[in-house]
Amino acid sequence: MDNLKWHYKMFSDLTVTELYEIMKLSSEVFVVEQNCVYLDADDKDALSHHLFTVQKGYCCCICTFNTARSVI
Repeated sequence: MDNLKWHYKMFSDLTVTELYEIMKLSSEVFVVEQNCVYLDADDKDALSHHLFTVQKGYCCCICTFNTARSVI
């Protein structure tokens, strides 16, 4: 497996493609696989830091931090 390159960005620093991939992965994991139906776009992302990695053009791991609330 290739070494993963991690990215740590504020919401405003994400590219459109990065944001799309993060939201897509989040929906796949929480809404589809875990059957947790809720609104993912909840305004918390804009205030958070986003740690993610991309492999072969796809986002494959995400973690969102809100400095006021720890890990989201």
